[in-house]
This record gives sequence, C-alpha cells and structure tokens, in this order.
Amino acid sequence: MKKIYILTLSLIFTLFNTSAAQTTCCMSSTVAPEITTGSNTAYMNINTPASVLSVNASTDLPNTEYIITKRGTPALTNTGTPNMIGGGGDVIVGTDDDGSFLPSSKSRYGISLQEGDSFNLTAVGYDLQLIKTLTDSLLKGTSGGNPCCNLFLILSLATSNPALAGFCDTLSSHGIFSGADVNNFNDVITVFEALSTSQYSVPALIAEFQNLNNYGNYISTDCGGTGANDFIPFGINPTENYSYLIKCLNNNVATDSISSCVTHTWIDGNTYTSSNNTATYALQDFAGCDSLITLNLTIRNASASTDSIVSCTAYTWMDSITYTTDNNSATYTLTNAAGCDSVVTLNLKLHNNINPNFSTVQQVFTSPPFSAVFNNNTANSAGYNFTWDFGDTTIIQDNSATVNHVYTNAGLYDVTLIAEEINSGCADTLTEVDYISCTVNTIKINQSTEINASPNPTEDNISIILSRSHDQIVVRTFNLTGQLMDTAIFENTDNFDIKIKGQSGFYIMEILLDEKISSVIKVTKL
Repeated sequence: MKKIYILTLSLIFTLFNTSAAQTTCCMSSTVAPEITTGSNTAYMNINTPASVLSVNASTDLPNTEYIITKRGTPALTNTGTPNMIGGGGDVIVGTDDDGSFLPSSKSRYGISLQEGDSFNLTAVGYDLQLIKTLTDSLLKGTSGGNPCCNLFLILSLATSNPALAGFCDTLSSHGIFSGADVNNFNDVITVFEALSTSQYSVPALIAEFQNLNNYGNYISTDCGGTGANDFIPFGINPTENYSYLIKCLNNNVATDSISSCVTHTWIDGNTYTSSNNTATYALQDFAGCDSLITLNLTIRNASASTDSIVSCTAYTWMDSITYTTDNNSATYTLTNAAGCDSVVTLNLKLHNNINPNFSTVQQVFTSPPFSAVFNNNTANSAGYNFTWDFGDTTIIQDNSATVNHVYTNAGLYDVTLIAEEINSGCADTLTEVDYISCTVNTIKINQSTEINASPNPTEDNISIILSRSHDQIVVRTFNLTGQLMDTAIFENTDNFDIKIKGQSGFYIMEILLDEKISSVIKVTKL
C-alpha cells in the first residue's frame, strides 16, 4: 500500500523537465528513435508519405511509432490553462505506426487538424508488451488481498486527486479491460490519461514516463512493479520533428446535382424555375481555399387533371369523402411519375333524384275483367324511359302520360314504375304494394247456395248473406301470416255480421257450412 501511495503522489507533481536532447530509459545503451527532420505540405484527405528515421531505436525499444502534435495549440489542464508539466508544449492529437496517414483522421481531446493547420511528427520508441503486462497487473492484480483497482479510491482521497479514484473505470469507458486491449501507442496514452485530468504534450508524456521510472521501486510487484526503478523502457527526442502545413489541394471543384419539383432556390439565393447546368457559386473555407460549385439542376413538373364522374347514387371519391350533391371544386393531391404533385379536381354529376311517381283514378274493383288507368306524374318525364310492371306478369315500356291496363282476374296487384334517365342510364323505381284490388263479393258455392260478402273493403264489419239457411255456419278469420284472429259460429241462419278484428290490412275469411269448407274470401280492412 505504501509503495502505491508514494508512486501516485509523485504523479501529481512536475518532477522532470525535458532537455533538448534524447530522453531515454532504462539502460545506458538505450537509444531513442529520431525522425529525419524537414517540412512538407499535407492535404486533408491524402495520406502523408511514410516517415524516415535518421536514428533507429535500440533493441530494448522494440516498438517505434510517431506522435502527432498540433503546432500552436498548447495542451491544457482541466481548468483551461496550459499544462506546464515538463515545460509545456503542443497538444497531442494522435499517433501513427509509420507516419503515413490522412490528416483528417486524427483527433484527440476534441481537437482535430484542419486546412491551414501545421503539425509535427515525433518518433517514440517503447516496449508495448511490457506496458500490456503493467496494464494487466493494475486492472487485475491484488495487493495485500485487495484488488489494485480498489486501492486507487483510497489514494485519491489521500492525495486529493479525484482522477485516481476512477482509474480502472476510466480505462473501461475507453474499451481497455486488460492488457490485450492496449495495441499501439495511442492506447498507451489512453492508459496514462487515466492518471491525469490534463491534456498531454510530448514533454508532459515524457514526464509521465520519468515519474513511473523514478519511483518504480515503490510499486508493488502485485500491481505491476518490478521492485526497481527504471522498469519501463522508452526513448523520445522532442527536438527532432518533421513538420507539415495543411494546404488546399488547388481549388476544389464540385457539382451540386439537384432534382426538384417546380422550383428550387439554390445557395446563390436565386430561385430557378427550369433546369440549369451552368450556374456557379464560389465558397471559401477558413484557410482561404476556394470551392467552385456548379449547379446541375433538373426541374420536374407537377401535373393537374380532372376526374369526371357520373353517378346514380351518392359517390365516395378518392379523398374518402361521400358526396351527395354535384361537385366541381374538390381536389386531391397524388404523386405523378416524376415524383411531383399531381392535383386532381373532381367533376361530379349526380343523378340520384329521379323520383318516379304515378297515380290512378280507381284502385278498388269488384269484378273482373276491369281496366285500370294510370297517370305518370314523374317530373321532367321527357328525359326518361318508363317501364310498367302491373303485377299480373304484364310488363311494358310506355312513355305516355296515361297508361291503360286490363286485369282479367280478381286479386291484389303490386304496381311498379321504373324511370331510366336517357342521358345517364340512371334508374329509379317506385313500387306500390297491393295497389290494385278486385274482390268478388258474391260467390256461388253450388247450385243451391251463394254467399254475398259486403262491404269489401270495409272499415269494421262485413255482412254475409247466404242464399239459404244452414244448420251450422263456422267463420274463421286469419291474417296474411296465417295467424287465427277470430272464430265465430252461427246456427240456423242465412245472414250474419262479422267484425274484422285487428289493424288495417288484408285478411282471409274461411266459411264452413255444415262442417264443410265452402268458401275462402279475401277481405280488405280500411
């Protein structure tokens, strides 16, 4: 516990100020790699050429990479002031394994490279496998029976350094759960960042290496130490840099291809109503690079049409509205083949008010054959063809105002008039049920007996007169559904009255003379 504490306390002070020469650890023979110095032009989306070393690293530094710093942008502390650990320096924005990369791909601490920026490459030599092992020990090791991760909370309280409390959680949040997740120098910086709340510059990174090595003998072997100082080999010469300036790649030329319906307002503020492939507009970025944009505009046209409909009934249109009157103003918008609006206007003509009508002078007759005269009372009858159905299987087409028909048999007859509009073909039907009636009141049963029933139709009572007297007369009255409504018995008489019970309508009267059915009469009650 004491060893870890002394190490952590040392990390929060500036204990080392780099010199303008090679900084190495851990043997006298250790040599830092050095990049061949010089300068060149870089472009945002073109790979820089691979870097060339003027000095190769010694064999105890098996891994060489390149640190990328943004010139003129200092590394900052969490309070926004320059991080002066190691003397201060430009902020690290990334690393690369061979120095060939897209400047647009590098970013750290929310800081990236843009046109007009300059940046440096600095070679670094280190032992990746050793740092993997150290990371494993810190994340998975125990000291005194406690996980090393638990000790960081105690150390943060003892040193008033909140960053230490979340060391292991910080690594986990960056996807580092073990040494297997540390695969390059960019991951190494992420591990070190868990010990600090400040951004790293190259001098601050060197100071971090030195702090670890100066107090290595205090680090418990259970938590990654070796029992001695100078246990993390590294080598950096911060003065040996290769510089780049990001410039415009000539003037950028681009085409803005647009397809639009009817009109389009472009970046030049003009509204175009027809296709155009000649308009241009120049943009300029903060680095002073021009981008010449050429418009390639295709104007697609909207369309309009009329949906003319003739309907014999109320009509439900494509807008899901049911129209009960003529309409020539409703519209509905569809999409045409060009992908633009297609506005459809409704032109609806309804023919649903024909209303055929007829009447007759006489509806009730007493004996066949008889002639019924029908008057066609349909309004504007000249515009229609009329079909008559007289209910006795006779159907005729007659457009006359008055139509005569002869019925040859007694009975009740439905009369139907169909009016078909000549121009539209729409039709309407009027049916009057039991409109014509003919009931024979005197029925001859046999040579010796006749029955006379009157009045028929009747408002209440009907009188039955027989041509002779009978010992027993039974009269049963049914409605048209077959329900027995009344039974009356008379003896030794030749006349009697029957009261029709029930509502207005049609009834069947069955007369039995001397226990034999002698007659069935259809009676109409008014």
